Amino acid sequence: MSERDPIEAGSEAAELRRQQQDEAAGVWGATALTRGQARGAMVGGLVGGVIGAVLFLPLAAIPVDAPVWARIVVVMLLGFVAGATAGAVYFGGREPELEGETDDPLTP
Repeated sequence: MSERDPIEAGSEAAELRRQQQDEAAGVWGATALTRGQARGAMVGGLVGGVIGAVLFLPLAAIPVDAPVWARIVVVMLLGFVAGATAGAVYFGGREPELEGETDDPLTP
């Protein structure tokens, strides 16, 4: 037993820690999202981005020292990013519910 790790080797706590570390090591990459989460985030991000770009468009009418085309491009890009973020977060969490991924198979 070292000063940094108070869990003794061979104990139940050490075995649980090893199992947890093994499980965490296998989570990296695409396996971190379920199929429903990935699909919901992708579709929600695209749809939300388009909606956000359109909703932000009136902000281009605010007079600033830039050409009209530049204001339109900037506000549409910002609207797309904001909408895509909101859509991806919402539908990334909602789609698994719609597909039944969150249903407990043990509950009748």
